[in-house]
Amino acid sequence: MDILDILPRYPAMSGYLLTRDELSCIVPPLAAPEVAGVGRHMTQEAWFMADILIVTSKVKNYIKDKGGMNTAASVAEALSDKVRAVCDEAMESARAAKRKTVRGTDVT
Repeated sequence: MDILDILPRYPAMSGYLLTRDELSCIVPPLAAPEVAGVGRHMTQEAWFMADILIVTSKVKNYIKDKGGMNTAASVAEALSDKVRAVCDEAMESARAAKRKTVRGTDVT
């Protein structure tokens, strides 16, 4: 599946749909070719790894309010990687307990 086959379905801010050419100019590659495969074709795992799992604005507000600091753009990716790792461990814990539901007790 190609990223350009999925994203043009969503409307732009102006209310018009983006063309494939317009989209290819503004959408950066989501993963390096060695991770994603050839060109813009991405494996399912690369899609999961490229996705940000946190609400960036809430993290920025928390850091600003609690510590009076600014937040670099790379924080969202780093935190998402940590969340993925915790989720993977929790899934393994649930699997080991022969459950299909991840519970709070699985998160360590």
